[in-house]
Amino acid sequence: MLDASECPPTFGVDPQLVQGHIAGGDIALRMAVEGCEDDGEAGRALVDQLGITSNDAVVGISASGTAAFVIEALQRARELGAVTISVVNNRHTRLEQVSDICIAPVVGPEAIAGSTRLKAGTAQKLVLNMLTTSTMIKLGKTYNNLMVDLKASNKKLYNRSLRIIMAAAEVEEQVAARYLKEADMDCKLAIMMIKSKLGPAEAAAALEACNGNLKQAIRICNQAI
Repeated sequence: MLDASECPPTFGVDPQLVQGHIAGGDIALRMAVEGCEDDGEAGRALVDQLGITSNDAVVGISASGTAAFVIEALQRARELGAVTISVVNNRHTRLEQVSDICIAPVVGPEAIAGSTRLKAGTAQKLVLNMLTTSTMIKLGKTYNNLMVDLKASNKKLYNRSLRIIMAAAEVEEQVAARYLKEADMDCKLAIMMIKSKLGPAEAAAALEACNGNLKQAIRICNQAI
């Protein structure tokens, strides 16, 4: 849930692109809802409710690999043609059997026996970070190691945008600020304008033609000059 919620502000994606759901619903994020992970039918119903198709990838997370909610959700997603991925802290589990890809960081016994929110939970968060980050890189949401696909919607993001533009386009702060304003606080567009010497509309069109991939758009524009 946390990793999904961080994707829109970090990478400028639609909140629907990466979604997080938990057995028991959102209330289970604030207080324990015991037994809901055993409800396999609820897992299947959630997948149907979300309208999962063959264009989706569904990641199921269970430390033990035995949670019926997660197993049945992945099984239903597989029936609908989605890619199924499991993140589990045991090997040879039922969850692995319903997964096209199984990622299994086996962390060993917990410091407090049975408390999987410790090492297992931490390992799961690291895996999810890697999955979403690598996906966003493939989608062109970064430029080298810079998170360029963000809007300067508050002071912190404005200052971050300036630093990113200065690093990516190798310009001074005043130049970065001017282009960021012309780009309507769109960091990626500002970089595109500087690197291609195009106006806002032309730079935006060039980015759109490359599905938002900044590096590709810059390369094509520079080849055309």
